[in-house]
Amino acid sequence: MAIGVVLAALFAQDLALVTADAADPVAVATKLDITSFPNSTGPRRKEGLRTFADYGFTSVARDGNAAVLDAADKSWTFRVSILDRGDKAMKLCILDRALNGGSYFSVKPIEVAQGKDGLFRATGNPVADPNCA
Repeated sequence: MAIGVVLAALFAQDLALVTADAADPVAVATKLDITSFPNSTGPRRKEGLRTFADYGFTSVARDGNAAVLDAADKSWTFRVSILDRGDKAMKLCILDRALNGGSYFSVKPIEVAQGKDGLFRATGNPVADPNCA
């Protein structure tokens, strides 16, 4: 009986890890409200525009545990990596980079939570992660 309980606990722990690791970064990135945290889209923000697609980042590809989103003209790129996933929030690493000859380059971790409308928004909670630097 005790062995069964231990095995069940180990199985549940492994299942939780698989579930956490199985988050689709493309699904998260395409539902990310990019107006909820500081980034390079700030100067061109307009009412009603919220997602990468709204701002012209229409080329989306998965690269391991990350989604890479490029502007249609390839002048800018974002990379959204999933660092950690909990029941109510997720830690993401956001890379924001100019590819048009400019020098803009930013990498920072954020915490997001999914709203009732399905969009992931930054919580504003401080996040530090050595895997996002």
